[in-house]
Amino acid sequence: EILLSSVMYKLDALKKLIKALVDKGKLNQGTINNLFDNYFNEPVHKASNKQLDSVKVLMLRLLSQKMSVNGEEINRQENLYSILRVLNFITKKTKVNEPVS
Repeated sequence: EILLSSVMYKLDALKKLIKALVDKGKLNQGTINNLFDNYFNEPVHKASNKQLDSVKVLMLRLLSQKMSVNGEEINRQENLYSILRVLNFITKKTKVNEPVS
């Protein structure tokens, strides 16, 4: 299993929770850290802290700002998933328990 695939799968399961945090203005670094501490706490994820930290930064930046194209608001969560899918596609495939060089 690839790390980003695992992250996307878990984040998709948390879609309603994440949307509620965004809608209520409660999404911040602390809530993201708590979310990851609670849902990404398997040994497999602990071995990939650096990559998970990058996902947290991306998540905070994308979800905390409204974005629009030609006056039409972009769905922030779908934008996050799209970016993660592209990153998963273009990155070197490593097993989750393999160290990344």
